[in-house]
Amino acid sequence: MAWNVLDFSQGTRSAWAYQGQPLPFLTTAFSADMLRMGLGIPVSLRDEFERALEGASEEVFIPVERIRGPVLLIAGTDDLLWPSDLFVHQIEERLTAHHFPYAVQTVVVEGAGHAFSPYLQPPVRVAGPLVGGGSREANLRLAREASAAMLAFVGGR
Repeated sequence: MAWNVLDFSQGTRSAWAYQGQPLPFLTTAFSADMLRMGLGIPVSLRDEFERALEGASEEVFIPVERIRGPVLLIAGTDDLLWPSDLFVHQIEERLTAHHFPYAVQTVVVEGAGHAFSPYLQPPVRVAGPLVGGGSREANLRLAREASAAMLAFVGGR
């Protein structure tokens, strides 16, 4: 799914481009959460993204079925930045519906948030006022499982 850039200083625009041209995108609404974010108050934008998904047109979905190789998907169910676990399931469904011929591996950890690191305690905030979610334990579990999956994925194991 292509989204808008969260920096509204230059107006609403696509965060994605192909061959220099912006892709059709779904936009998050300007809300009280956006205002709080602008004031530096910690916010979760997950609800904003979920609301924006309602009635989304086909043109905003990235045609992941055109990928020419295996896919690794990683998410936590307590991602407070956006619903990455929902996105993972949407991608899996799209690949299945199109009879995707390559391997698809999914790592989704219950209770994990948006940011994870295999080396450091994951931060509570993703960037500035954006919160990432997840408990310390779940984020570290996601870090371990995702790191192992990534190493196996690029190593071909």
